[in-house]
Amino acid sequence: MCIRDSNDRLGWDLGVGDLNGDGQDDLVTGNPWDNEGGYDYGTAFVFYGPLSSYSSSGDSYDYKLSGDSSYDYGGSDVFLADLDGDGIDDLIVGAVGEASYDGAIYVLTGPVSSDASLSASSYVLTGSGTELIGTEFAAGDFDGDGNIDLAAGATYYGSNDRGQTYIFDGPITGGTVASQSSTQIEGSTSYSYSGATLASGCDVDGDGLDDLLVGAPTNGSGGSAYLFLGGFASGSLALGTDENANFDGDGDDEAGTSLLCGHDLNGDGIDDIAVGSPYDGSDEGEVGIFFGGGE
Repeated sequence: MCIRDSNDRLGWDLGVGDLNGDGQDDLVTGNPWDNEGGYDYGTAFVFYGPLSSYSSSGDSYDYKLSGDSSYDYGGSDVFLADLDGDGIDDLIVGAVGEASYDGAIYVLTGPVSSDASLSASSYVLTGSGTELIGTEFAAGDFDGDGNIDLAAGATYYGSNDRGQTYIFDGPITGGTVASQSSTQIEGSTSYSYSGATLASGCDVDGDGLDDLLVGAPTNGSGGSAYLFLGGFASGSLALGTDENANFDGDGDDEAGTSLLCGHDLNGDGIDDIAVGSPYDGSDEGEVGIFFGGGE
């Protein structure tokens, strides 16, 4: 591992997967305020597994992927998934400041084996209208076709920052703009910042399809999390209308600030959901557990 310079914010986001196809988990860290290439270019660092040592000074990463413009904030989110279906995980890096905060999603197809600028990625999906696309990622086979689909949050999308989540159907082997997505899930209220958190990899109804959770932590008065069961429709969808279930906070809870799915918490063989509300009560916080299978 490594310790970076002051104010770099190493560890702003973390991702795990196998980027070089050796069967070992690798670690990726987001470092969005890194100034190595220029002011707030940002960087994502790759550490190949197995990890066995720690360095308290200097650099000991295997590879780095650097932003190429000031205020890109490359590495604001990092995620690993096999988007092209070749059996090797690909690296997805968000740069929310790209193009005056339109944001961008950089995809480097695995294996990742050398330092590079994010602009040299295999392909780039760009946002528009200062929507900050690339805030958050999730992935799963949402339509049941055997390919991994990508979900990407754009928290400042639309009128008064309602936020939006884009779904890109797999296999994903190219692209240029977020409007090429197959599905767009828009927030329902002003300043709800939907898509700020996403979670997938769960099957809460046991139908064999991956489900998706979308967080809107400032929705309404207390924040919300929305569940879309696998097989949801393509096209334009709206939170508050098209989800299968929603989990709402009250007061200033900011429910949906953190989300978890893909784990069987009660041992019944069906995935469950957890929704964090860090400001519940007098900021004591609360975690709501919702058991899968209709319980």
